[in-house]
Amino acid sequence: MICMLVYTTTHATNHGLANNLPISFNSLFELSYQTNCTPGTPCDDGNACTENDVFNDNCDCIGVFQDIDFDGVCDAQDVCPDLDDKLIGTGCSDGDPCTINDRYDENCACTGRYLDRDGDGFCIGEDPDDTDACVPDNSGAGCNTCKSVIEDNFEGGFGNWNDGGSDCSLSQLNPNSGRYSVVIRDNSGVQSSTYSNSLDLSAYSEVSLGFLFKPVSLESDEEFLVELSADGGRSYNTLVAWKSDVHFRNDIRYKVSLTIPGFLLSSRTIFRLRCDASSNNDQIFIDDIIISTCPITCRAGTTCDDGDDCTTGDVYDTDCNCAGKIEDGDNDGICDAKDICPVIDDALRGTECDDGDPCTTNDIIRPDCECAGVYTDEDEDGLCAGEDPDDSDGCNPDEESSACDPCEVIDRNDFEQDLGIWNDGGGDCARTAAEANSGVYSVRLRDNSGQSSSMYTDVLDLSAYRSVTLGFSYYPDDLESGEDFVLELSRDGGDDFTIIKEWKQGIDFENFIRYQESVEIINITSSTVIRIRCDASDNRDRVFIDDVTLKSCDDAGIVEDITSSGRSITKESFYTVPYPNPATDVIFLQLQKEDLTDGHIELYNAKGAKVLHQPISQTQELQEVSVTSLSGGIYFIRYATDVNVSKLHRVVILR
Repeated sequence: MICMLVYTTTHATNHGLANNLPISFNSLFELSYQTNCTPGTPCDDGNACTENDVFNDNCDCIGVFQDIDFDGVCDAQDVCPDLDDKLIGTGCSDGDPCTINDRYDENCACTGRYLDRDGDGFCIGEDPDDTDACVPDNSGAGCNTCKSVIEDNFEGGFGNWNDGGSDCSLSQLNPNSGRYSVVIRDNSGVQSSTYSNSLDLSAYSEVSLGFLFKPVSLESDEEFLVELSADGGRSYNTLVAWKSDVHFRNDIRYKVSLTIPGFLLSSRTIFRLRCDASSNNDQIFIDDIIISTCPITCRAGTTCDDGDDCTTGDVYDTDCNCAGKIEDGDNDGICDAKDICPVIDDALRGTECDDGDPCTTNDIIRPDCECAGVYTDEDEDGLCAGEDPDDSDGCNPDEESSACDPCEVIDRNDFEQDLGIWNDGGGDCARTAAEANSGVYSVRLRDNSGQSSSMYTDVLDLSAYRSVTLGFSYYPDDLESGEDFVLELSRDGGDDFTIIKEWKQGIDFENFIRYQESVEIINITSSTVIRIRCDASDNRDRVFIDDVTLKSCDDAGIVEDITSSGRSITKESFYTVPYPNPATDVIFLQLQKEDLTDGHIELYNAKGAKVLHQPISQTQELQEVSVTSLSGGIYFIRYATDVNVSKLHRVVILR
């Protein structure tokens, strides 16, 4: 681009040519730019991040922004032009099996640290055991007969060593291997130290203590000490004391190997490494501590640990082999230390047994290895299955029992054995060992796939009954608000069904709470089918059904006995029917104002015996009757005076 800066000065006067100018100025300076370019020719836009700068049609000099790795930093300013700079320091794989801790370095290269822990010339990727210099070549110079007692590189914490206090900590500075070391500093006694766990070294004639250390900033004659306690840490003796500028110099790494004779060792040996300097700046970094026996020497008969959890009584033999006796009390091939059931074969868990209790059924060996069954009292008369002549009849052997139910039980099923008269509707119905009300099994319904989401009875001839009552327990799981399950009735053998009751989430029930339900079913025929169906939205919406009872409680005779008391029925009913029904704690009756006289509420049991006589409240139309003291069952309730009575209403009390 050729740019010409031209200054033009014009002087104007009040006479002559100046009078022909539209505007007069004593002096006028005009600055004009003259630009000449050829589009497509090279230029320099002054931006280091662009290349191939050329003029465009508007004579603008424009280049192409260069960012090969698309990290938003142009190549001219990018530390790693072929790599996102943010990856520097993050993990990678350099493809070399001999390296570990591979990371992107400041030169943008993926590199790792070559590792040969045992120094046998075979790197970690070539060595089957990189902690044993005798593997894979037992003739190598580094192979010896040393046996490691403990070995710690502090990559996962202190391991077999302990933090002495505030002047001891793990550090990422100056490790010999990996990323961590232990640093001790200052001269605050035990707080400036790290010490081992208590070790049983009583069986060894000598042990070797090896480690690497790097001193930083210690002044002359300041010390680093190795100490030993034979009494579990109550007292310590100094094994060695190294002085700065005498035995070591700062910023140099030293490898130490100390041999400790057996007479100093005990069953409660503790090693301690301690700094004795003068300030927090005086630091000693310690890494890769190994305590070993080289060679293994022992005293035959002394206790040891062979490393096998299955053995007990471990001792050294005359060849210094540490061995114990395997304990397997039940001879099932699993040693006691690893045996879930040490006294019986683990394989017997879940199989039948006899717990010796006549009150239990379905006795099995449970996961905790105990033989136990389920306490069973089917008729809930207080006599268990082993004590009751007929555990399906609450009136046997005691007709006065609160569990004595005059209703005829048509069918009762807890699904512990099979589905009985009930049928699996399809893929969304299953007998399952989950959320049972009693025993182990229930029936699970889920989703909204019609018949497939249901359980239904065989075709039943119920024509001999005026009505039947279906009772069951249910446990809803994860249904959304408004989703429901329904009770349906077919009078034609299952061809057509009518919903006779439904239960909606958020209205009739909440998830994860168990409910007991009782529903009276009328208009039954010789071809009756009863169906319970889930009507939700997916397989996670589940209802578990258990302890389903179908019985007939026709009460015509009982009602006749109660009403034949000489009083006339002057009212067909209460102003509203009693509610709730079934009830658990209280029953409400709504009377009319004209009934608020000296009347009372009467409650009769299923045998016609009066069990409650309660004067009414003459100030409230809504009467409240507490039934908490009554046992569960069928009852009849009415409003009465000395001369007049209302019609009986049948109610169910649940327990």
